[in-house]
Amino acid sequence: MIVGDRVVVAEVDERVVGVAHLHVSPALERERPAAKICALVVDEAHRAQGVGRALVEAVEAEARLRNCSLLYLTTADRREDAHEFYERVGFEQTGRRYARTLSE
Repeated sequence: MIVGDRVVVAEVDERVVGVAHLHVSPALERERPAAKICALVVDEAHRAQGVGRALVEAVEAEARLRNCSLLYLTTADRREDAHEFYERVGFEQTGRRYARTLSE
């Protein structure tokens, strides 16, 4: 099992226009590891041009190479544009996220 992180960048004309961060870790509730897309960002001027889809495909390929059984991400409720994109590239909403800010 290969755990750890991978960062993938998308470039146009030698300029970074997108980035995806993948984290792979063991999953207690699964027989194989799980992969989380921790960050997926595409420059606003380059959205709707296939950059985000290419980044998702790249991290999915990496997750498959690492024998992951699940690829998932979390997103803020306010990010409706992102939610639509995630559904277009094959993700489905499966639950909720709860958080607590920790003070020093």
